[in-house]
Amino acid sequence: MVIAFIVRRIAIGILTYLVTVAGFLALLNTTLDATVYADITMAVRAAMDAADLRGLDEGEIRAKRAEIESALERSYGLDRPFLVRVAARFARLLKFDFGTSRSSQTAGRYGSNRVIDLVAEALPSTIVLFVVSSGLAVAAGLAIGLRMAARPGGTFDRVAVTATMFFFGTPAWWVASFVVILFVYQLRWFPFAALHSVPLPTGAVARLLDYASYLVLPALTIAAVRCWGFAYRVRSITVPLVDTDYVTAARGRGIPERRVIGAHVLRVAMPGVATQAAMLLVDSLCGDILVERVFARPGLGSLLWRAIQFNDVALAAGILLFLTLLFTVTVVLLDITYHLLDPRIRVPGAARS
Repeated sequence: MVIAFIVRRIAIGILTYLVTVAGFLALLNTTLDATVYADITMAVRAAMDAADLRGLDEGEIRAKRAEIESALERSYGLDRPFLVRVAARFARLLKFDFGTSRSSQTAGRYGSNRVIDLVAEALPSTIVLFVVSSGLAVAAGLAIGLRMAARPGGTFDRVAVTATMFFFGTPAWWVASFVVILFVYQLRWFPFAALHSVPLPTGAVARLLDYASYLVLPALTIAAVRCWGFAYRVRSITVPLVDTDYVTAARGRGIPERRVIGAHVLRVAMPGVATQAAMLLVDSLCGDILVERVFARPGLGSLLWRAIQFNDVALAAGILLFLTLLFTVTVVLLDITYHLLDPRIRVPGAARS
């Protein structure tokens, strides 16, 4: 039964991603075609400049230009119908062929301009940043949310709710701008604009500390913004459980309050808390990715910024499609985890009873 559920959810996730990609390509196809036409125009101009046009009249020159342009359009597949072009691009995406970046400003470390190579090169640092920042946000938010739920309406709860109202919806890149001004340029406490020092220090511990020194400021910035919204969600999930009969009975047996909250309230609330933690990671990865640009940290955020800056449609589309894939995978894993954590889902009729 569990295996059938997992297979069904994975199949739904794959189908959802394919439908999303197909719709994305149908909307983006006009822009991609315009980009290809711009490349063709530049190629035709270069070919005409290099061709020997001596002795040709104006009509022959126009015919030669049209011949070169027609040949290039056929090579790019622009002579095929709209649906055929979308289907061809869709087939390439199934093989993770996102195309080639057209800007020399986005070339990878090893000189490759293939979008998949650029994404693969930038992805590890982005994953490390957002996993660490999300872990810090979840840990801090869990502690704050449980403290809020323990005494709803108290002083700490009111202060934390006010902080949530202030930070919720605040762009992390906007906060990061002030963090850089204060801690990098004014106080000079942290290094900036790299993943590590050059040259790297000798020794594994020294290298780890050097890498952490460049990671701590962006990670703490994202965590400081994101933890309050997560804390409020934890509070919303756990407050209704604080006054339930089994929690009151646990308090009546003299169990310490911290253990009551941790072992009784949090255990029952864990499926919902796990859901919010996974969504925190996805929302942060998709919404705070430009924090990397503010800290001049190499990663998908900086790569996406350069793609937008230089109108590199293929690279921007590849990054967005890859983020969509990460979002889909996370939601599928979250659905499976929720199914395993909550016995009311595994046992038919348990939720109704």
